[in-house]
Amino acid sequence: MDSKLNKTDIRSLSLEDLKKRFLELGEKAFRANQVYEWLWKKSAFSFDEMSNLSKPLREKLNELFVINAVKAV
Repeated sequence: MDSKLNKTDIRSLSLEDLKKRFLELGEKAFRANQVYEWLWKKSAFSFDEMSNLSKPLREKLNELFVINAVKAV
């Protein structure tokens, strides 16, 4: 079974939703801003690229989320 099926596409979350998820994970809300910037301004394709996040946080994000490519509609 593909583990991606159980993961949330992090790009599908609004900044406010992302902040809520980070708080639920016991992280500071500003981390959501950092991730959001990586996703939408720096076009990150993996959590490993997010060098201003701790390695344990990047690993946690990798377990819970997937970064799907942006598709033009």
